[in-house]
Amino acid sequence: VLTAMIAHHFDQTRANPGAQGSSKKGAVSVLHASEPAIYGRYGYGLASLEMSITLGRGSTLTAPHLDAEAAGVRTELTTVTDPGMPERLLACWQHNGCQPVGTVVGELGYFIDVCHEPVSESRGKERQRVLFARRVDSQGRSTDVGLALLRREQKWERGRPGGSLKVTWLVGDPATKLALLRRLVDFDLVDTTEVSTLGADDPVLHWVNGPRGTGDVSLYDSLWVRLIDLPRALIDRGYAATCDLVLDVADVQVPENAGRWRLHVDHSGTATVTRTEDGADLRMSIAALGSTYLGGVSPVTLTNAGLIEELRAGAARELSAAVCTPERPAAAIGF
Repeated sequence: VLTAMIAHHFDQTRANPGAQGSSKKGAVSVLHASEPAIYGRYGYGLASLEMSITLGRGSTLTAPHLDAEAAGVRTELTTVTDPGMPERLLACWQHNGCQPVGTVVGELGYFIDVCHEPVSESRGKERQRVLFARRVDSQGRSTDVGLALLRREQKWERGRPGGSLKVTWLVGDPATKLALLRRLVDFDLVDTTEVSTLGADDPVLHWVNGPRGTGDVSLYDSLWVRLIDLPRALIDRGYAATCDLVLDVADVQVPENAGRWRLHVDHSGTATVTRTEDGADLRMSIAALGSTYLGGVSPVTLTNAGLIEELRAGAARELSAAVCTPERPAAAIGF
């Protein structure tokens, strides 16, 4: 049954037009995996990671070259059920665009769902709050430049407060996030602050001087990527360097992807992908190729792990230079 469902999904992806009426058909399937082994067997590769960090009350966040900018940020605590909140959330996310790289901004309906809290879900808990970060421009106008979505849970043990605060969104440029975090670790009656859905390169870990500056750091798999239309997917993405490589790809579920493909990237970063009978430089599964697609997993790493076979010396480094990004992808919120 699962095999039939996956095959149906692949067929739908190939048949459906792209976003915003694009004539391009779907080339990539992306998801969070309920169980890695399930999706791994259908050609999905682990492409990004996310962190969850627990900070104690009054944690010191050190970023000397951001202090002046962060000092100009003011915070405002609101509730998700306040009037106009979905529109305000959307506008703030749009203000930040793609910070960090790979961030996806939901449509208005997504934020309406976030702000709708049935009694059954909020019973015994505080409603979700939004801590907005605001800046005042030279004209005296105040603008939302970042936000944190949070929920507090009160707890008392031996006559002392031991409440926790869980943060599921932390949105803004680095200085804005720093200002938000300094406020989040200073709530009354809150002992610990857990910040989740942080990208693997998020600066928070450096602000607290590494893992031992936290109560706990957990690393999770975030997005799994499956190339449905291999040539279209490789043409659609950008590249950081030139390359000319023949990739021998194995794909059981989508035979059209299997075989040898020449990936040629010119100096403008534009790729062409064509069938070839030339000897292969690299051999890999479609899952391994999917892992490299977002730019956060190096083909050299996968070669060292035995998931890619290098048939020409230096080919893995050539592909890594082309596909890897300076920053690892953002953690995905939902999918």
